[in-house]
Amino acid sequence: MTLKPIFSSSEITIGNRASAYTNDSSSFGNKQLAFSSTKNSLGKQHWDRKIVGAAIENGITQNPGTAYTLNGSSWSSSPSAAEAVEVPTGSFQYQVVVNENGKWDVSSAAFNDKLTDGGKYLQYSGYLEVKYYKTGVDAAISSGNDASVVEALTAKTADKTLYLNIDGMKTFSLKPDLVDSSLGRGAYLLTYYAKPVSGSFSRETAGNTFSLSGNIVGTGGKTYILPAMQVEANVTVTGSQDYSVHKDGWYYDSADTSDGFTNGKLYWVITVKGTELPAGMQLYDAPQKEPNQNMDTSIAGVYFGTPAADGSSFTDNYAYYSQIKGNSSFTQVSPDSYSWALGYSYGRKTGAGTLTFNKKVEIPDGKAMYIILMTMPNSKWDGRTIKNFNNSLQERSSQSNTWQDVNTASLSALGVGTNFKEVGEYGNYDSASQSWNSYKEIMQPELFTVIQ
Repeated sequence: MTLKPIFSSSEITIGNRASAYTNDSSSFGNKQLAFSSTKNSLGKQHWDRKIVGAAIENGITQNPGTAYTLNGSSWSSSPSAAEAVEVPTGSFQYQVVVNENGKWDVSSAAFNDKLTDGGKYLQYSGYLEVKYYKTGVDAAISSGNDASVVEALTAKTADKTLYLNIDGMKTFSLKPDLVDSSLGRGAYLLTYYAKPVSGSFSRETAGNTFSLSGNIVGTGGKTYILPAMQVEANVTVTGSQDYSVHKDGWYYDSADTSDGFTNGKLYWVITVKGTELPAGMQLYDAPQKEPNQNMDTSIAGVYFGTPAADGSSFTDNYAYYSQIKGNSSFTQVSPDSYSWALGYSYGRKTGAGTLTFNKKVEIPDGKAMYIILMTMPNSKWDGRTIKNFNNSLQERSSQSNTWQDVNTASLSALGVGTNFKEVGEYGNYDSASQSWNSYKEIMQPELFTVIQ
């Protein structure tokens, strides 16, 4: 029995069952006598892989000598003299492996690559290097991770190397045999760079997607149509907006139930460093582990203050909000500079909240911005039980940009507050023997909350 190939990037298991039956003319009906079944795994076929490295710290000069150029929708039939191109510092290197075991002829398939968001945050820089290997990597290497396969191919001597000028493009496409007709069955390694595009944003996630599709030739010489096999990689691009954000858990005040915080207040601090926040910049706060929620009055205040010279954090130096409110070392940011809105889904509060800066806010030299945020636990709990709260924070420089994860902050608190002391037992001290005796344990100790 011959089966038609099934194209997938996942492992495929094929099952087959055969049965023997009595003569269907029997008055007893057609009865099964016996059956046998078998299964066979075809393993995982990696049609393509993609890896991306960290932003390069030093620029790279590419001078391939000769390169192909794009004329209309096709690459030139022969390479011509190529100018040296500088790939700037901060660019990202991408590497794509195609048909790593080299068993198929994919030279007539389409190699397509594109930058997401229409190249709004990245564009290609320099030359695309295409290395062709008549033989690929063995099964042992192919079972490894993407980076190990790239490393193994890089260590081999390529049978042919081509360079295509993609400088300044946002997408490229090629069929290897239309660029060089000598290319055929084998593996391919593509290496290229993308440089960040400057823009009015702080950080953005920029994606890059590669797909392989079209006519491929098997070991028997038969041509098949390969559906699109797609791989992608994302990087974080930094724009011209100069600021950084971080959130920390601070403390729990179980006694303060004012302003609707019937279960007390969990205090959090969002630290913003940089030179300015653009108008429209937003912060999105979302409670995670242990239910707690933002309230209409969750923003206790926004302040400018001087970071500690020794590098210690805000929460290392201040224990309570009362130490900040009215402190001449801190300058309060005018409330008309920002607005606060709770999140809703189908008319119900989600517990999340969004802080929007309505106007540009400049951060004075040598200062940082401290946003004091309060959330309310959904319920109270036993005084000596510890609960761990996690709240996540995201930011974006404007509503037209995508949300970027900042960090998830944690806060551990007892039911009576973050700090407390208690009397557990008492006894008599004998000064002569320098020892304690007549201990008496307090079964339900009186709790004393530290003055806040």
